[in-house]
Amino acid sequence: MRVPFLHKKYKVIIISSLLLSGLIFSVVGEQSETKNIKTGRCWAVVSTAGDGVQGSAASGWFPAEFNVISFGENDRSQNGGASEIGIIHKNYMDTAGETYEYVMAGPSDQLGNILLVEPFESYVRYGLPDNSVNNQAIETPERGQVAPDKMIGTCEHVLTSVFDYETGIRAERKVFAWSQPFHDNYIVTEFIFTNITDQMEGVAEQTFEDVWFSQAQEDPDLAWGQNPEPENVGDDSPGWIHYYGGRPDDSLRVYYRLHADDPTSGGDNMGNPAFDQEGRLMRPGASFWTFLHVSKEPYSDPAQDENDPLQPITTYVAKSGLIGGAGGDNIFDPNMNTVNAALGKIADQNPMPGALSGTHHEINNDETGLADFGAFSQYVSSGQGGNRPRIRIGPIKDWEPGESVRYVYAAGHASLDLARVKEIGKKFIRGELDPPPNLPNPTTGFLPENFKFPEGASQADINKDLWLSTVVDSVHKTISRIKHNYEHDWQAPMAPPPPSLSVKGLGGAAQLEWERSGSRRDAELCRLSHYA
Repeated sequence: MRVPFLHKKYKVIIISSLLLSGLIFSVVGEQSETKNIKTGRCWAVVSTAGDGVQGSAASGWFPAEFNVISFGENDRSQNGGASEIGIIHKNYMDTAGETYEYVMAGPSDQLGNILLVEPFESYVRYGLPDNSVNNQAIETPERGQVAPDKMIGTCEHVLTSVFDYETGIRAERKVFAWSQPFHDNYIVTEFIFTNITDQMEGVAEQTFEDVWFSQAQEDPDLAWGQNPEPENVGDDSPGWIHYYGGRPDDSLRVYYRLHADDPTSGGDNMGNPAFDQEGRLMRPGASFWTFLHVSKEPYSDPAQDENDPLQPITTYVAKSGLIGGAGGDNIFDPNMNTVNAALGKIADQNPMPGALSGTHHEINNDETGLADFGAFSQYVSSGQGGNRPRIRIGPIKDWEPGESVRYVYAAGHASLDLARVKEIGKKFIRGELDPPPNLPNPTTGFLPENFKFPEGASQADINKDLWLSTVVDSVHKTISRIKHNYEHDWQAPMAPPPPSLSVKGLGGAAQLEWERSGSRRDAELCRLSHYA
């Protein structure tokens, strides 16, 4: 039985296996589990089907760590690790032959039961080395099954799972990462979606007329060096959220979030300086979400798979509680409904100037000429959290049984390094900070030409903000490397195996020995001693 939610224009229904009591899947009642990726500086909690299990990889990092981020599953957020994607069908037909104008489906039912086809697996290129302290072996659980043949290109960690959506779409997902220094700050997710309505019992075989993929991204947790923790400074994350890729001359497709001033407090706190720690910036980077491949149309032969440069076709920013859901309290407001938002109704209220024809890109909040990052939209909160970049991909038209669609994206973080962050802070506090050299715009740096600095910002504040703006350039350089890696079959330079470590206490000294190579036969033994 399906329970429809009536819209004044059409019927919208949410499908779950609670509501479709007659469906039979490969695995019924499978509970979700989580696995961690901690290969480089970008960590993630990944669940069986990206289905919103609570958790964070951040709990495992050392308190003094810096410039490591964690994507979690909190609030069903979408990112490189938490990969839930909502699927919207137009004119979907059920087994009784009834057609609904719009249907939204997910990979699990309302009780969290996953429609799992193949087990959720974790594979690694290298096993953990033999480590010891005072000749006592350190036992550490492996991160996954050592299986170099399962790696994608030169990556070092792969998570895989195969699961079904209740409307007859199978998702094959791979999430993978590197530790190589120029590729250790992002995680890649690849989906292959296949129409299997000809294989699933209880689902009507059909060619899908129009299908959209709807997704959002949460701001990650950040290791910002809280040992010792700064006074009167929290890890707040108001953001200038910018999509580059919506205009004809844009060469990449990336959403990024740079720290914004809090408009509810006086002064200028862009970058979140810790004044009791010589002005060190607590938010010196930008999280990003880049789109590498979206199939232009369904294919049966992978050689026919062509990338669509217009995707994602819809981009906008909204806080979850401000747009409602398909069956929520705001169903009768066409601008607040999740389906309408995904189809561009919110983006079209504040369109991006010069956007590609036929797309629905919302104006970026850093190019509105407003100092308040949230003032441009009723769907964005001027509070410090909850605002998410959102996308819609599609429509995928005439999708026949047996045909597939491929979607590849990466999420990560680019940042100023710790030495630069400390140098900027010290000079900022002393009033000695000059703007960065060679800025593309001497007034706004790497920010849009009409960017509005916070009200009352001093020249010292603006110089600090201009240094922060250089992170935008870092984002673009990082995305270019990711794109090059993708276009060359993921053949980034390979990192060496991890060395074995031995730590010994020698009374007034500590001695650390390690092997430069993972092979004991040709290993070079290195020794470092520190005397108290």
